[in-house]
Amino acid sequence: MPQMRRSIPILSALIWSAGAAAGPTVQPFVESEVQSGCGCNFQFVGPAATGKTFLWWLEGEDAFMRVDGRLEKLSVEQTGGRSKKRGVISVGDATSYVLRNKSLQVKVSTTVVQACSPENVECESVGVKASAVATSPSGTTTVKGLGTCGC
Repeated sequence: MPQMRRSIPILSALIWSAGAAAGPTVQPFVESEVQSGCGCNFQFVGPAATGKTFLWWLEGEDAFMRVDGRLEKLSVEQTGGRSKKRGVISVGDATSYVLRNKSLQVKVSTTVVQACSPENVECESVGVKASAVATSPSGTTTVKGLGTCGC
């Protein structure tokens, strides 16, 4: 039995290191690289990069993400959505997207955390929390953030 106890920490370390395989590194954009307009824009949440954009796209156009030092241009496809009220965007509504090019696929899941009130006719965007799972030949990385979608 004593040998079994010693092997558990070693086995745990091997499992942890296998799960921590290197994946793509998602990097922030310089503010001047991000275009404004109707679409979606996502920022990092965390001590080092809070508020810095890591993913964005304009409506009907390709998305952009900086990965491993390269600017990646990705096609955007909405793959799902769940709405509490038909025709009205509400807190808790969810939407998913798949962004891809030849070397990178990013699955983005968003949940509305701030919606427009029906009385505010000038409000054209919603606040969302997002999870982006980026997969490349080097592995997989998950980035969590906050953002806006709309105009």
